[in-house]
Amino acid sequence: MLKNRPADPPLPYEEAGVGIPVLLVPGRLNDCRLWAPVAQLLAGQYRSIRCDMRGNPQQHPPSAADRSGRLLALMDWLGVARAHLVAYGSGWSWAAGLAVRAPGRAASLTVVDPVVPRTEQSSSAQENWHLEMLLQWLSVSHGNVVRKPEHATALAAVVAQQTHARIAETNESNLTPAFPGTDLPPLEGICCPVLALVGQESSPESKALVASVFGQAPRFQLAHVMGAVRHSPVEAPGAVADLLQRFLGTLR
Repeated sequence: MLKNRPADPPLPYEEAGVGIPVLLVPGRLNDCRLWAPVAQLLAGQYRSIRCDMRGNPQQHPPSAADRSGRLLALMDWLGVARAHLVAYGSGWSWAAGLAVRAPGRAASLTVVDPVVPRTEQSSSAQENWHLEMLLQWLSVSHGNVVRKPEHATALAAVVAQQTHARIAETNESNLTPAFPGTDLPPLEGICCPVLALVGQESSPESKALVASVFGQAPRFQLAHVMGAVRHSPVEAPGAVADLLQRFLGTLR
C-alpha cells in the first residue's frame, strides 16, 4: 500500500500478469471488458491494467484533458511510474493527452482503430463513421459485432437516417482532419514511439486518414490487423496482442 493513498482508485480497473505495465484504455462507448481477451494474452509478459472510463451518463461529459488526468491519477494510485499506453477508438485522445501532459510517464502509445472526427467527409467516410458508432454500441449492449457487410451497410444507413446526417459530398483525396470544439492533444508533442493498428478490412480512406493524422507524431509506425474491420480487440485479439508485443519488444 502506498503512503497517503486514497482508499478508492480514481477509476475502476482490473489487472492481470506481472512485468512492465501496459495501461489498456477503452473507447467512449466501451468498458474494461473490451480488452479482456488481449489482456489475457499479454499477462504472460506484461502487467496489463484495464481501466473503465465510462462515467455517470447524467453527469456532464468530462473533457479529454479530464480523462487524461484521471488516467494519470490511476497510475499514481497504482504506483506505476511509467507504462505503455494502449487505447481503442476515441480513447486515443485521452491516452495521447497523458503522453503530452506527462511525457516521462508514457513509454509508448498504441492506438487501435482510432476514431478521428472530421467536419467534412465523403459519403463513404460518413457511413463508416456511423458504422463505427453502431458497432461499438452493439458490442457494449449485446456483446455482438456485425460481421456481414450487407448487414453492416443496411444498419449504417438506418443510423445515418435516424441521426439526420446531412454531409455534403467532398473530395475523398482530401484527408485533412478537423476537430471543432474539441481539445485533442497535439500529436507533434508526443515524444514516445507511436503505433497505430488498423483493421485490414477497413476502408482505404480510413487507413489513409489514420496514417495522415498520426503520422504527425515524430516516431510513428502503422500496422494492419488481419481478420479485423474496425473492432480489432474483439474481432482479432490474438493478432492485436501479437502486433503489440512485437512493437513493445523493439523498445526494450
